[in-house]
Amino acid sequence: GFFFLMTGPPPRSPQSRSSAASDVYKRQLLTRLILRLLLLLGSGSFKNLCERINNLTRLILTLALLLALYLSLILTLLLLALIWDLNRNLSSTLCGLSILTLLA
Repeated sequence: GFFFLMTGPPPRSPQSRSSAASDVYKRQLLTRLILRLLLLLGSGSFKNLCERINNLTRLILTLALLLALYLSLILTLLLLALIWDLNRNLSSTLCGLSILTLLA
């Protein structure tokens, strides 16, 4: 077999001019984007965006709370109806039993 020992990475060819220009363009583009972001952070439009997000968050939390209250009200009403029905059935059963004991 043919074996060889690699002691390091293969030699790199020097960067071509077009590749170097592309790297410079990418760095400039990133710098411009960062500067725009910094300007946006200091502007009123960013503050307005944050305020709108906060208002939307409060609205969603309020709706979630109202939904939870509504569901708990429905469950309470269902439980009350069940208890009332059980109580009514129990009362009629007890009345039936008391009539049977009177007749016996």
